[in-house]
This record gives sequence, structure tokens and C-alpha cells, in this order.
Amino acid sequence: MKTTVLRGRTILVTRAVQDATTWAQRIAAHGARPVVMPCLHREPLRDSATLADLRRAVAVADWLLFTSPYAATVAGETIPANARIPDALHFGVIGRATAIAVRKRFGRVDLVASAGTGAALARDLLAVSLRSPAESRVAIAGAMDSREELPAALRAAGVEVTCLPLYRTIPEQIAAERRQLATEGIDVILLASPSAVTGLMRIADVPTSAQIITIGPTTSSAARAAGLTVAAEAARPTLDAMLDAIR
Repeated sequence: MKTTVLRGRTILVTRAVQDATTWAQRIAAHGARPVVMPCLHREPLRDSATLADLRRAVAVADWLLFTSPYAATVAGETIPANARIPDALHFGVIGRATAIAVRKRFGRVDLVASAGTGAALARDLLAVSLRSPAESRVAIAGAMDSREELPAALRAAGVEVTCLPLYRTIPEQIAAERRQLATEGIDVILLASPSAVTGLMRIADVPTSAQIITIGPTTSSAARAAGLTVAAEAARPTLDAMLDAIR
């Protein structure tokens, strides 16, 4: 990572507040000035059907996969602390932060994806951990609007997959007074989801001079559809890759 490129830059973080704090700390460690402006928030899903599906998955699945730290948090709040987790249930995750959240609640993680994508987790699971995909049951805990690459890859291999949407991401509402980012000296805007793009356009005026850096193709498409010019797209869906893309 090119710390010299980041030093002195003012970088807008648009993620939900829980994630934005961590990103801001890491950005500051590189000598940049983070400005946190959450453009979306998360809402856990606690309807009876969702809770029943989660408990059933814990009881019968061979693998429970988590695609985000917040999914692990919601699952941990939903499953009673004294509930017995079967020894036969394995846990797989995307990313180090998710691994930390799963270990905190469930005590162990059996597989961390070799790269920060659903495709990588599917590939690793099929290559290393599923001896007989056609006889395997996998549950995936994540957001309602999660990408389809992980379940699609597993189903294509014959795995029985249950998707568990444990929360939804909601863009911020239209602001009565829009935030003028040009007056705040924003050099770079980080966008990590289509929801963040929608929220940004609802609450702020975006200066044309700011570099728009996205986390991947889906977010880039949403940004362009909203009339933004994408300066660069991260090579991998991680904060480090987004910072590497800054020029």
C-alpha cells in the first residue's frame, strides 16, 4: 500500500457506522484524514421464519457460512447462549473481521476464505472441506441483498444450500439539508455497496474533483447509474485494495 499517496488526503467513509469506525482508524494509520458519513444503516431481521431457519440450520447443516461480521453478530444474538452447537457443524467465513466475530460467539472457525469473496469461499470449501458435495448441507448467513456468487457456485456443484438473510441494508433517507462535501475538502470517496451509493446521493452533493473509489463491479455500476464518475475500482473487495486504487 502506498502510504505516501494517502498522507494528507481527506477520505470520506460512507459505510454503516459500525464498519465506518474501523475503516476510519485504518485510514488514519496511513496518515490520511478520515471523514465518517454513514450513508446506510443495517436492520436485523427477527421474524419467526428467519429465526426458525437459523435454528434449523444449526441443528442439521454440515457448514454454516458467514459473509459479514454483522451476520455473525445477529446470529449470536438470536441463538441462545446456552444452546448446544453440534460438533459436526463447521463454520466458514469471508474475511478476518468475520472470523473474529464468529470465534467470539461460537468459539471456533474452521475455514477462512483465501480471498475476500464469496467465490473464493465456495472454491476453498469445495476443494478442501466437502468430501461429497452432493451429500452436504450448507447454510449461508448474510444480508438480504447478498451477492449470489457463493450459493450459486455451491449449488452448481450439487450442494444443498439454504440462504439465511439475517439483516437488510437500508440507504439513508433524503436529507432536508444536503451536506456540501466540497466545503469539507473531500479528496476521495469510498463506496462499498450500491446502498451506500443511493444513500450518498440522498444526503450530500458530491464534488466533481473527488476521486470515487468503489469496492467492485456491482458498486461501480450503481455509481455510474447515479451519475458519478468512478476513478478506480478495487482489485479485490477489501479496504486495502480500495486504498491501493487511490491515485
